[in-house]
Amino acid sequence: MGLEQLLAALTREGAENAAAELETGRVEAASIEAAAAERIARRRTLSLRAREAEFRTEAERAVSEARRRSERDLLHARLRLLDRIWARAAELAPAVTGSPAYQQALANDSRQALSYLGAVPAVVQCQPELLPALKAILAPSADLGIEADSAVQAGYRIRALDGSVLVDRTLEQRLAAARPALGPEALRRFEGAP
Repeated sequence: MGLEQLLAALTREGAENAAAELETGRVEAASIEAAAAERIARRRTLSLRAREAEFRTEAERAVSEARRRSERDLLHARLRLLDRIWARAAELAPAVTGSPAYQQALANDSRQALSYLGAVPAVVQCQPELLPALKAILAPSADLGIEADSAVQAGYRIRALDGSVLVDRTLEQRLAAARPALGPEALRRFEGAP
């Protein structure tokens, strides 16, 4: 084997080795590239999931806040409605005392209210329109005065002269006392609920 043949064999062997190394490098590069693409895809998926979770949490928070605002606004609207209902009831209260039902109940109601004072001298203060009826029912005496009071809009009050007892039987006071119990019913009726 001559030098030329040796050089040719070495060149061929070098070319084959280079081709094999090049092919091995290409395979390794493709493997590295695939692994990198897979890592990028995983990171992208994880990042997208994290962003989706953030967006979902943010959307849930926004919906929850909107629901709270809506419920608060509805509650405020209902409270304003109740205020208007009670204001209208207070406006109508003086006319109620002239109704037959009120006049019929007045005797028992006023006697019961007076019983809370016992033997303590007292004064009945009533709206002017009720004065004749209350005088007829309760019979004024030295221990019981009955007087019209224009500050009393609807109904009457019985006040112990020593200030120890006040029985407030005005319709305004009765409405105020009944408001917590009547409020839900008034809303149901006004809003048309069964």
